[in-house]
Formats: sequence, C-alpha cells, structure tokens
Amino acid sequence: MLVYIVSGYFWIDSAKSSVEIAKALDYAQSKDGGLYYKAIAFRNGDALRAELLDSAARNVRFECSGAECSSGVRMDVDERHLSVKSQVLEDAYFRCKEKGLISDCVMYIGEKPAQLELENIAVPQRGGRGETLRVSFEVKNSGMLNALDSEYSIKVYQKVPGEWEEKEILKQEYYGRVEKLAKGESKGIAQQFTLNAPGKYILKIVAHGEDAGQAKSEAQLEVFEQVASGCRAVAKGRTITETGRCLTEHLCEGCEFAFECSSRWIEEGIRPESIGGDATARMVYVQSPLEGGECK
Repeated sequence: MLVYIVSGYFWIDSAKSSVEIAKALDYAQSKDGGLYYKAIAFRNGDALRAELLDSAARNVRFECSGAECSSGVRMDVDERHLSVKSQVLEDAYFRCKEKGLISDCVMYIGEKPAQLELENIAVPQRGGRGETLRVSFEVKNSGMLNALDSEYSIKVYQKVPGEWEEKEILKQEYYGRVEKLAKGESKGIAQQFTLNAPGKYILKIVAHGEDAGQAKSEAQLEVFEQVASGCRAVAKGRTITETGRCLTEHLCEGCEFAFECSSRWIEEGIRPESIGGDATARMVYVQSPLEGGECK
C-alpha cells in the first residue's frame, strides 16, 4: 500500500502511512464527535482496508463527502475498502462517536462534512431558589454539507457530597430537534427552568447528529436561598415555656420552607439570634428570657 500523508509542506514516508492514519483516528477518538483534518496524497493503485485500522475500541469505515470522490473517476470507496485509480491529493476528515462500548470512526474523503458546534452560550452563574433562569446558545453547522435531523439536550445536575467524591444527581432535562442546518448556518436555542433547592449545579449541553458529529459544553451554576414572593409574616401565636425560656409562635402563610418564614419575621424586626426551637414553613419560635419566672 502506497499512501502518503501531507503535513504542512512535508511528505511523510509511505512506510509510516498506516501508522499516521491510525494516529489520526486515535486523535479523532479523543475529540469524541469532533473533526480532525489531514491532507492525504494517494498514488495510482493504492488500496486501504478498514479492518487494518479497526481496534478493540473502534470500528472504522470510509465515506465520500465530495462529488469528485463519489464520481468513481479517481477512486472507488465503500464503507470498508478504498482503492485509488490515479495519483491525487485529497482532504481527509476523521471523526469518532461513541456507540455503546465501541467508537464508530469515519474517514471522510472530499469536502468537510457537516459538523455541529455550540456557540454564544449564555448560562447564569448564580440564581435564586425558585427564580426563573434562562440558558441560551446557538447550534452551528461548521461543515460544508447540510446537517439533517440533529438533536440537542440540556441537562441540569445537582452536585451533592458522596462518600469519596461529589456526585451529580440529574434534576431536570430538556430535549429538542434541529431539522436542517445548511453550511455555516446557526439556530438559536433558549430554555427557561427553575430550581427549588439551593446548592451547586452543573448544566450540560449536547448537540449531536447522525452525520454531523456532536458538540458538548458544561457550565457551573449556584442557587442561593430566596424567599418566595407569596410568603409573609402574619401574626404572633401562643407562648410556651421550655427549659427556662419563653418561646412565642410567629405565624406565616404562603411559605414553602422554614427559612422563608424566619426571613419574613427578621424583616419585621425580629433579631435572627432570637429565633429558636422547631420551625416550619408556617411557624417559627422566637425565644425570650423568663421574667420573674413567667413569660411576658
């Protein structure tokens, strides 16, 4: 097999050609859905079999992505075999996507195939509990061929402590489709969501297509405690004596959590350090000392 790979202005020795193509596939595997480019010089009579490039971790196939390659004049190409009819310099693009336990790797010959990219990603870094948050981004086709029937997903995970390391718990997920993107075309995507628990989150965006690769992005998000607008302090309730102190009920309505009820009474002038005892979304206790053995 006589295959020469061009890198810049230098021709790589033909004895190393299979190794270099295998390296290109290795690099494509590390990009997980992204493209890797090399220019390859073929000579008349060259032949390449995909089985020589397969491994335990990947299955390789060939595909024409340009009219000259597809015409059959300069070479014959099927999924597992390539034979050259004349000396030619071809653009080659390598892409691998995981499919189960093995990577599906394609060597495209000709034009740059459809390739999805994520651009102009906007994710809030912080937000309040219960606040309506918004993520937006663009899905772009950076290839020369149309990207058809692409899909995207937005997943929100909460980061929680684990026994040995942090765990990511899926909290929300959203899906959508992009029917067609011509070369260089972009489509804007926006999604609103609400998180009801404070903490640290990670938002993961993936866009993928069967013949358009995939693109991924991650962003960190922190949600802080925020009192619901319908939560309000209502009135004082009964007072009880407990272990040498007075505990007076302070009632709330429209609150979801105990901290919200506490926050509303603090806004009414109650000192934070005086709030004690068991609290609920409907009531907190405010403590005060006994006076003459009684609660005033």
